[in-house]
Amino acid sequence: MLRRKPLKRKASLRRRKPIPKKNVTRRAKNFERSYGDKAEWIRGRLCARCCRWNNIEAAHVSNGGMGRKADSDTLVPLCGPRENGAIGCHAVLHNIGIKSFEQRLGMTLKVLAAAYEAEYQFTQKKDAP
Repeated sequence: MLRRKPLKRKASLRRRKPIPKKNVTRRAKNFERSYGDKAEWIRGRLCARCCRWNNIEAAHVSNGGMGRKADSDTLVPLCGPRENGAIGCHAVLHNIGIKSFEQRLGMTLKVLAAAYEAEYQFTQKKDAP
């Protein structure tokens, strides 16, 4: 039977400082890019489908790629869960998919998101000193 020699511990195998698991700066920058002030502005609009005013959520109508949230220029206001327990338009969007939701809405969500982006840019220029 063959015996193996015991491993010799090299200097490169010393314990090192652990690598931080989160990059806080990058995470904050991605959050600002995905949501930021525009998401708060979107939550102040009417629901794009049923024109409800309360419990509005900012819904992304496209994704940003592999494991990445889309930019804030693809946000559309959709209502969340209702008081009586009924699901809101945001949940309907996720349940039936974007294409079916667009057929029910009668409009392309990306076009609607572009219109909200243009309105947001216009209000930001008007409010700037």
